[in-house]
Amino acid sequence: TLLGHREFLAASEVFATHLRILFAVSMVGTCTLVFLVGPITSLLGSQYRGDTGPFVLLIVLNGVATPGTAGGTLLSSMGKQQRSVWIGLVQVALLVLSFAVLWPRYNLLGAVLASGGSMVIGSILLLITARHSGPVMFSYRRDYLWCLLVASAAGAAAVWAHTLGLFGGVLACALTTATFFHLAGYTRRELRTLVSCFLPNGAVK
Repeated sequence: TLLGHREFLAASEVFATHLRILFAVSMVGTCTLVFLVGPITSLLGSQYRGDTGPFVLLIVLNGVATPGTAGGTLLSSMGKQQRSVWIGLVQVALLVLSFAVLWPRYNLLGAVLASGGSMVIGSILLLITARHSGPVMFSYRRDYLWCLLVASAAGAAAVWAHTLGLFGGVLACALTTATFFHLAGYTRRELRTLVSCFLPNGAVK
């Protein structure tokens, strides 16, 4: 609607806010899941403990890729969804090629790297393309950098300290999430807005 009325500044502010919220939600979800992999695999049995690393890596890569999907939404709203299609085709090609190379040597880990890596590359390409395809202005590099670094650190910590247990996992999740919010420069107002999205009537004072 804002784009249709050529209110580009307002559209830029709305999209930037939406993207920041998406980064925050993705990070919370990613950190929560990676630190729950250990307790969950322990409950499933010893045969799954050796797969903790690939499971964690898959969660991290999916979490890092999620914010970039907003670029596809923006391209569609500007009537340039065909560019999303081309990026999707590039992503599929990367998946096929990397899977063919990595699967014979690394099996499950190779499949995770192929699928997750292609998703991350595709998502970043969506944001880059959306940023340079229209009048909507937004920044994403710093947030994506910290998202990648903190999510990777959380994944490494989850693999290294897989015996944290449920309580330790909750504390580690809170610490890594808070670290991301601090490094990415989230304000108290942004965090209140984020919390309000999940409360009845969306009101936080």
